[in-house]
Amino acid sequence: MTKLILAVLVSAALALPAQAFAKGLGTLMVDFGVAVLAALFVEGLSADEGTPVTELPASQMWVVVGSRPTEHEAKSFARPYRSDFPHTKIFLSQNGWYAITIGAVEYPSNKSVIKRAIASGTIPSDSFFLSGKTFLEEVRF
Repeated sequence: MTKLILAVLVSAALALPAQAFAKGLGTLMVDFGVAVLAALFVEGLSADEGTPVTELPASQMWVVVGSRPTEHEAKSFARPYRSDFPHTKIFLSQNGWYAITIGAVEYPSNKSVIKRAIASGTIPSDSFFLSGKTFLEEVRF
């Protein structure tokens, strides 16, 4: 049982004797049911936090070519990649930075392709693979 639901249950149980006299037991049970449903709804919403924006198959990873602290900087960095990499995307990450990706590839079978792209200067030398599990939302550009 989660902390939120537990808190609702405990607070309702502690308030039950006093409220039963003031409101009547029927009204109190309706109030309690609404509180529990609200807690479950909120808990359901918070369970979605951290869910990846784009689920990739287990065999794929995003190729991250850069990250920037602002959306404007990320868009400026990403635009030149679109001509060579039409699947270029920007994602807001959990750490507040914007990740610039040139697409998802089969991993690890494409490690050598990425190494060659780095060696040729096509992508930055600090490019890396990432699952995307920390991506919160895609930024349109």
